[in-house]
Amino acid sequence: MELHISQMAEKLPRYEQIRHLLQQELAKQSWPVGGTLPSEQILAETYGVSIGTIRKAVDLLVRDGLLEKVQGKGTFVKYPDFTSSLTRFFRHRNKAGQAIIPTGRVEKLAAVDGNGEINAFLGRAEHEPLIYIERTRRLDGSVIVSEKIWLPREPFAALLELKPAQFDDLLYPLYIKQCGQLILSAREQLTFLPRYTDDYLPIGDGGAAVKIRRLAYGINGEILEYRESYGKAVDFCYETVIA
Repeated sequence: MELHISQMAEKLPRYEQIRHLLQQELAKQSWPVGGTLPSEQILAETYGVSIGTIRKAVDLLVRDGLLEKVQGKGTFVKYPDFTSSLTRFFRHRNKAGQAIIPTGRVEKLAAVDGNGEINAFLGRAEHEPLIYIERTRRLDGSVIVSEKIWLPREPFAALLELKPAQFDDLLYPLYIKQCGQLILSAREQLTFLPRYTDDYLPIGDGGAAVKIRRLAYGINGEILEYRESYGKAVDFCYETVIA
């Protein structure tokens, strides 16, 4: 296992440095999602630090949602679950009142030139090339959400080698598998559009819609994805748990 700490990370406490190294290994899929992390003893020997330092680094990654500790079984590799976003904003439930997760279908995949406004959201140079995806989310075959997604061409170029039918329902696991890019967190902003038309969303001629703008961040805080999701305003229903 190659140990590499950036110049900036060298100024951090040792447990933060180890956290950074573990993040790199998670992004490279050195340990498969759903599998167990090596024991604290093995990690301590690998990185040449104390078990206490390893424990602090692992606890931070558990907090970040990249690892999960299961009492008596070990520490498991996972990735943040963003599927609750749609169920939090839209009223789609089964007869038991449980949220239903829609399927995903890529309708369009293209390499496109840079766009000043989009590249600004992504924190990229104005003319840096992009990947553009149009995607629908469906329940029982009907479109309930229409998505427009922009990614920087580098490091997501491998996605262009796929056909739309090869994309999974969830994109973020595919980003890891195909491009080695892990989405750690996201920031969302919701706005109402009094009149909106869409090629996929059955909203009529200029019906009201809800727009969810998302910026998705990688493990180093870099913005990796800009997404706009559109749903019918009549389906909007904000739900959250306060505890």
